[in-house]
Order: sequence, then C-alpha cells, then structure tokens
Amino acid sequence: MKVSEKQLIPLRRLVALPNNPRKITQQSLNRLCDSIRMNGYWEHRPAAVEPIEGTDRYHVLDGNQRLKALRRLKRKEMPCVIYTELTVEERNEIIIKMAERGVACNVHYKPLPMMTAYKNLGFDIADYPNAYDMYHNEITLPLNTKMRDEDVEYVIENFTELIK
Repeated sequence: MKVSEKQLIPLRRLVALPNNPRKITQQSLNRLCDSIRMNGYWEHRPAAVEPIEGTDRYHVLDGNQRLKALRRLKRKEMPCVIYTELTVEERNEIIIKMAERGVACNVHYKPLPMMTAYKNLGFDIADYPNAYDMYHNEITLPLNTKMRDEDVEYVIENFTELIK
C-alpha cells in the first residue's frame, strides 16, 4: 500500500469502519474527549484511512474512537494519512529498490489459482478477487532472529521512504 503525507480531512468525508471490532465505552469516550479538549489532538498520530471507491469519502482504518471524539467535540477535520493500493508493477518496483538498498524482500503468499497446478485444474484468479487484491499489495519484509535493532531500523526507514 502507498501512504500519503499527513493531511487534514473534513470529518464529513470520514466513515467509521463498518463492523469495527474495537468498541469504546461511554466513560472512555468521555475521557478521550476531555484529553483532546485539554491537550489538543495528537498531530503526531494521524488516523489511517482508505478511499471508498467511487466517492470522495474514506473509511477510517485506525482512529475510529478519535473520530467519535472529534465529532462529539464538533471539530471540523482530522489529521489523516491515506492508504491506497499498489499495482503489481509498483509493488515489484519497491521490491527491486529495496534490493538495491541491500534489503531482500519477496512475495510469499501467491494465491493458489495463480499456481500452475491449480490453473491446470481450471481455477481462475478472476474468480478470487479478494485473494488477488491481497497478493498484489503484499510485500514480505525481512524477519529473523538474527536481525539487530539497527537492521530493523534500516528496513523500516527504507521501506517507509519508498512507500511515500
């Protein structure tokens, strides 16, 4: 996924994520509102949103409780970063650029209908759009027990730089 720079988005264009598993109690919402009222909104922690296809609106992926609090406080906008999907070409370009920086990345979870044996059995990836959507946005970053903190930071810094 690509990530935009932080930007202010009007609350009227933000839609809470349907079936969000995280719930907030009235007491916690009151505390959150009090905190925002006293300390301001956390500019360093923007909400994560994704575009709703065919509209000018966004689903809030991370920040649904903050959205409720800001609406209750009658604020007009919320700091957000916008996540958009990558094309396969963009994903592959990131993998190549990471390799040029000495970081080996890959795609490890190819949908079964894309594998030769399954294709030969008549499976078609077009019948599995969700699996393909996951596949074309996926990049496996290095992860192993021998990585030092400096290695992890190097991977994070380079990956973050490339997806912006």
